[in-house]
Amino acid sequence: RGLSEKLRKYKKIPPMTEKSHAEDAELQEQLRSLGYLSGSSKPKDLSNLPDPKSKIEVWKLYVQSTFLSMEGKKAESVELLERAAKMDSSNPILLDTLAQFVFDQDPQKAVEYWQKALRISPEDNKIHHRLAVGFKRLGEIDKSIVEEQVALKIDPEMQEALIGLAETLISLNKPQEALSYLQKSLELDPRNATAAYQTGNVYLRLGDVTQATSYFEKSIQ
Repeated sequence: RGLSEKLRKYKKIPPMTEKSHAEDAELQEQLRSLGYLSGSSKPKDLSNLPDPKSKIEVWKLYVQSTFLSMEGKKAESVELLERAAKMDSSNPILLDTLAQFVFDQDPQKAVEYWQKALRISPEDNKIHHRLAVGFKRLGEIDKSIVEEQVALKIDPEMQEALIGLAETLISLNKPQEALSYLQKSLELDPRNATAAYQTGNVYLRLGDVTQATSYFEKSIQ
């Protein structure tokens, strides 16, 4: 009962029915990715999924944890999500979410969760990118670069990885190397303000003030 009341409070929907599930494509996809609904999006390894009763309990913990996070109750949220991850240890989505929840307070622990998630789902480019961000926060720049490169090998058009890798190279005073990634980003999305700004930053470091000014202007248009 308490869970359904929270759902109505935050989602402003009636108690969940098959019809309401069908109308909520995003929730459907989230449930599928967690392995709790049939469909194309499933964890890579289905061999150790919990039994149906446990799946329901894991889902309840996941939803409750999300609500607590929305309310700013980080510690309680993480505690519930850790319980869920122990019950369903083969699900990379739970580990990825845990990592994102603890990242600000404990980036080392977040990195460990992302590494565990990638052992289960090694082709997840988004997790590789987030792990790169984690390594960068810890000052492990070489590892960060490797993870961004892996993400781009999986998806050469991933904007976050293109820009993230470029920013790292800029911080290493390698503007010429960064430029190729930024140009790729802008080819994919000419209106990307971050890519335009960082391209201006690159040209400024290369001594081309005219080009730098042009891209800085594009970044605020």
